[in-house]
Amino acid sequence: MDDTNALYLSYILNAIAEYLNIIMSFFRIIALTIILTRAGLELSPKQLRKLKGTVPILAFTPCIVEACVCAATSYLFFNVLEPDVNLKMGLAMCFVGG
Repeated sequence: MDDTNALYLSYILNAIAEYLNIIMSFFRIIALTIILTRAGLELSPKQLRKLKGTVPILAFTPCIVEACVCAATSYLFFNVLEPDVNLKMGLAMCFVGG
């Protein structure tokens, strides 16, 4: 009798977990939308003109650093000797990783 109860309980928990994953992904999308909307409302064109050098640096620096680190690690660990291939691999990982 205990085995059947445990079996039913695990089935019910699996069914609930699937629905919770769907619901939580919906709430994550809503939260991301709210965060991006609020962040976008804070920026005015006047502020962007004032910070015209800072905004591109903050936008592209993480991507460039991640691509260079991936290129260096691919050179060290995988022995890929062409630097352009290493950099392309790093940029691809950076773009996919988000």
